[in-house]
Amino acid sequence: MKCTTCGHGLTSPFPKPEEVRKLYDRNYFDSHYANPEPKSEEFTKRVADHFHRVRKVRKYRRDGRLLDVGCGNGLFLYAAKKHFDVIGFDVSNGNKSYIDKMEIDLVVSNWDSIKFS
Repeated sequence: MKCTTCGHGLTSPFPKPEEVRKLYDRNYFDSHYANPEPKSEEFTKRVADHFHRVRKVRKYRRDGRLLDVGCGNGLFLYAAKKHFDVIGFDVSNGNKSYIDKMEIDLVVSNWDSIKFS
């Protein structure tokens, strides 16, 4: 479905969590980019690549809470945590595991934490 006013789209009917999770499994992310080892030189470089996004957000909001839906591997969240109280959501359990491994006090939720009715 697509809004005729703004152009935003919506999948309807919404797929089941297990269907979406299959789209974003470990192979999807490994084929696009490998996650750098937390706190490594590559990790620091990849986080720095996200600072332009943080500056863009700070044009509108200097601090407060920031929710990143589709946070992927959390590098943007890591870059933004200096200025914002960050929380991320991603459908990939692999990404949540990677972010948990960073040991950087980021809150990340995934499908398993949502109650569907």
